Amino acid sequence: MTPSPVLSETLSENMIVLAEHEGFAAIFEALYARTVQLIEETNRYVHGEGLAQFRALEADAGIVYSAEAVQLGARLMLVAAWLLLNRAAREGDMKPDIIFREKQKIMGEIPKMRGQNHPLWPQLPEKLRQFSDESWYLVERLRLFEQDAGKALNKDNAVNGQLRRLKGAFGGKSKI
Repeated sequence: MTPSPVLSETLSENMIVLAEHEGFAAIFEALYARTVQLIEETNRYVHGEGLAQFRALEADAGIVYSAEAVQLGARLMLVAAWLLLNRAAREGDMKPDIIFREKQKIMGEIPKMRGQNHPLWPQLPEKLRQFSDESWYLVERLRLFEQDAGKALNKDNAVNGQLRRLKGAFGGKSKI
């Protein structure tokens, strides 16, 4: 895979972007594959076994189940969208500023609260709770990637210092 030269210009022309490195590609592909698999498993569960389990719940727990099922689906789709934006960035298929804005929107749309805080959470089927937990694990991975990218923007290190000097030597403006 050839790194996208355009991607490096996102926010800071001096930023080292993990997504451009082969080591990140393997992590990304595994995360993407698991996300797609989890979406498919969740869909089969919610429309199959989960539907029968939902019908067996008391009314209040059924409402919590329905809310979590909808939020789970939305959360997984947001994770998939974020991953697709990263893939587009790595392959140079979209402009970096558009990718950055869209990723920020996605991260803002993922709620910070989890269903486990609801008093009826323990009454929900174990499998739904497991799917929910795994989806939150994926969200945390995305947050870590975003956090690392943000740190790279402001980090003062030897590489960024050399990049600043090169940028200055060739007449560019350094943002680090």
